[in-house]
Amino acid sequence: MLADSFKAAADAANSSDPASLKARAEASTTVTDADAGSASSADSSGGKNATRERILEAAAQVFAESGYHGASVDDIAQTAGGSKGAIYFHFPGKRAIFFALVNRFADRLLANADASIIDHTGGVRQAGAAIESTLRTFSDHARLAKVLLASGVGLGPAFDESLLSLHDRFAALIRERLDTAVADGSIAPVDTTLASYAWMGALNEIILRWLYTGTPSPLTSAAPQLKRILLASVGAGQPLPEPSGGAEDGA
Repeated sequence: MLADSFKAAADAANSSDPASLKARAEASTTVTDADAGSASSADSSGGKNATRERILEAAAQVFAESGYHGASVDDIAQTAGGSKGAIYFHFPGKRAIFFALVNRFADRLLANADASIIDHTGGVRQAGAAIESTLRTFSDHARLAKVLLASGVGLGPAFDESLLSLHDRFAALIRERLDTAVADGSIAPVDTTLASYAWMGALNEIILRWLYTGTPSPLTSAAPQLKRILLASVGAGQPLPEPSGGAEDGA
């Protein structure tokens, strides 16, 4: 439709007779209406996204302060500066808001970890970068971190499965880096799946302690020593074992 309108306008531009002038006006009106409709749709979409983000930010604050069970949709609406109707327009209820926050933080955590390894070569350096990135992401988003690790306790299987999925995704990222380290000869062959979940456990405990006690402060100050401990646990920086067997039996 737009293509036909533009063609009509172009044909009419070369003529000054009344019919041509009318065609030019109609084509101009059609294009303007179409553009206006597109702009209106974009503005509407942008407004909805902004409202949704405002609701999620408010929910993160309320959940972090009151926990999941202590929070209410009224609290979230008041903090967001909107109405319950606006919240229910975007989310079926409190539970859906909570899971949206969990998923958003999980995606951000993994995206940051992926981005952190781009400028590093070798599995050991990449694994170290992922540790640093993880602590930095939690430090930068403490409110969301508390929602993820503390506020959802007791929510049942659905939340447990979401948390387990995040653990699995992050452990897979670490395992891939350790597999690279084995392949490039930086560490000796090791059960990288077992190691990646052990790393997950260590990171989880450090971050939970920080959330509840405020130490280490800042959280990122733990990165250098934690990297040394975790990398040493898989033999990074240690001499590789000599291959077994060989010419010593030939006397």
